[in-house]
Amino acid sequence: MEIHVKRQYVSWMMLLFLIVTFMSGSVKVYASSGNLTAVDAATSQAVEALKSYKGNTKEFNAYDYYINNADLQTAFGADGDALLKHYKEYGKKEGRIAIVKDSKTQTEDITKKEPKKDTKKTTKYTMRDGGRVWDQKLTGNLPQINGKTPVYLETWEQNTPAGMQIKLTVRDANYGIVCVGGAFDVSHTDYTYAYFTVLELVGNGSVLFEVAGSNEERAATDIDSPGYGTMETENGIYGTTSYYDY
Repeated sequence: MEIHVKRQYVSWMMLLFLIVTFMSGSVKVYASSGNLTAVDAATSQAVEALKSYKGNTKEFNAYDYYINNADLQTAFGADGDALLKHYKEYGKKEGRIAIVKDSKTQTEDITKKEPKKDTKKTTKYTMRDGGRVWDQKLTGNLPQINGKTPVYLETWEQNTPAGMQIKLTVRDANYGIVCVGGAFDVSHTDYTYAYFTVLELVGNGSVLFEVAGSNEERAATDIDSPGYGTMETENGIYGTTSYYDY
């Protein structure tokens, strides 16, 4: 009698690992390049969820910690809280791999870029009579003041008998004086440009103004349309034209 034996070949999906050994010791890093293992769907989903675990930081990634520590897979499974607790209490001291720097599993809060900030850029200054002097270009809406167009702002820390005082001088294109005022500090000089946040033109020719700094030129439309009113002074009541840019 002839007996035919049907051979069955069981095909297994092999998990390929890249093993990198550090020069400083025998620590190994495993970077997954295939399916995790022959786990059931629920476990697979739980492991995948570790990529976005809320406790992931720049030095700890629950998914990488799980993948690179087989003993913890058995002990804790895909429990992010338990994995993080183990890392803090033991894993960090033991030198266990808690994150793979080239891994794409790092969470969004690690890889996202911080919004660009208007960082300070201190302008150069010169010395005059023992005090610093800054020159900045004015930007934004620059209405004429007493028939002159403001172009530059000079800030001078004056060393006076009464102490240090800050004098602001608005100048035109020829560096002629447009108007003069004062300030409590020189924080606006930390930036490339200066602009008016408040500008009040009084009918008697006097000017009230406040300034701020910016590293970008401001559009003329940034300042509010002029408002009109009156101001009572020792010499009478005068009309005012006011501009604001906060």
